Amino acid sequence: MLLAGTVMTRQKLSGKNDKGAWEMFKVEVRGQDGRICSVIVNDPAGVPPKGEFVCVPVFVGNNGQLRECKQLSSLEF
Repeated sequence: MLLAGTVMTRQKLSGKNDKGAWEMFKVEVRGQDGRICSVIVNDPAGVPPKGEFVCVPVFVGNNGQLRECKQLSSLEF
């Protein structure tokens, strides 16, 4: 799937669990129809600032949330 729209918010979430410290980056994108979707991104440096247009390839993760697709090298196929 392809998520396209305007960046509304950028958040950095962090915490600790049994495996140690974790960090997650979440971006909210408003589409053309006005709906807002959240997506977990791998690299926040690749996300434009608030108010800018973004087009992110995504997939539905195990927990039902949208996640950014990772770049796959041609060597992996």
